[in-house]
Amino acid sequence: MPDLMTEKLIRLNQTKQLSPKLIRNLRERGIEILLFLAALSSVATMAAIIFFLLREISGIFQGILIRLEK
Repeated sequence: MPDLMTEKLIRLNQTKQLSPKLIRNLRERGIEILLFLAALSSVATMAAIIFFLLREISGIFQGILIRLEK
């Protein structure tokens, strides 16, 4: 069963007479864009995790410094 992107390209091809080369090109670009977005979201997730860990570690060090000052 073809995926949604393929179905849309087939439908577009039937109405606008797109060349098979253009369809192949669009499909490859779509996959590249999806992979790029997936990589970007995983980078953003890693950055958020690192930021959270750094914030927690700095909070721990602040607690230690407050105890040492007393």
